[in-house]
Amino acid sequence: MPDLCNIWNFSSLRPTAGSETTSNMITYLKNSYEKLITELRTLDARHQPDLFKPDERLICIEKFIDEVKEKSIAYEFTGAEEEIRFYKSVLPPVISLWIYYKEKSGLEIMELIGTRKSRTEYQNRLLKRIDDFSIENMEFYEYCSLGKTNSDAHYFLRSSSLNRQGTLIFDTVMDPRFCPSYCVKIATLSAYRRLDEDLSNQFGEKYKETPNASIPTLKPLKWTGSITGLTELAYCLHKGGYINNGEASIKDVVENFQYLFQVNFGNYTRTWQEILCRKKGQTQFISKLLSDFQKWIEESDL
Repeated sequence: MPDLCNIWNFSSLRPTAGSETTSNMITYLKNSYEKLITELRTLDARHQPDLFKPDERLICIEKFIDEVKEKSIAYEFTGAEEEIRFYKSVLPPVISLWIYYKEKSGLEIMELIGTRKSRTEYQNRLLKRIDDFSIENMEFYEYCSLGKTNSDAHYFLRSSSLNRQGTLIFDTVMDPRFCPSYCVKIATLSAYRRLDEDLSNQFGEKYKETPNASIPTLKPLKWTGSITGLTELAYCLHKGGYINNGEASIKDVVENFQYLFQVNFGNYTRTWQEILCRKKGQTQFISKLLSDFQKWIEESDL
């Protein structure tokens, strides 16, 4: 698990007069978070999915979030800059841990109780949810990924009209006094990217280990173009409904491409997001493919 401790900017948290001293407040947050990360490493190492026992990792995270929630609701920020920093950079990694392990736990339970078909369908639904969420929040994703700050007050202040309603995730309403909706969105984007990487690496390893003996008469093919170009092609075929009459999921297309071309797409959802974020030329590979093919036809005619 990656070390997320450095994401927390503890020096930005300054209590108001009459509250805990600065050193005590910072020490509490830093020590509690570092303890959480240490506990999760230990729990991950010994974790075994169990239908009849709650996930200890989630219990650990939820307990920590409850403590942070109690203190942050009562805490008075010194100004807008501090509040924005807290909800844009400090709190999202904590909420992201909860979202990540919630989804991960669901995948593990499905592995225990599901058939091969139902497990595949469950993963497909999760990947579709990741895709849909990313596309729905593309403008906000671009805002954050480009390091923009001009709308921070609009997104990250609790007094903003966007953040006066609780956010529902996993049947739990997140109190807007504790976690504004766009703080949850950053956390969700981060958690989904991590989940997608997990699943992508899992698919890559599976196809890497698949023996070629099952197709001995075929000469192995190796993709020598860019992964971004192949991702563009995969999404083009998927969205156009050219495979299985449009019933194949993007995961199915990626899996088969990985096997056919002996390549690992990696985090293909993130690559697709980056393609969509292009200011122009979102079909660079497809356009070049068409141009090269047209040029070859013209030369052949000559």
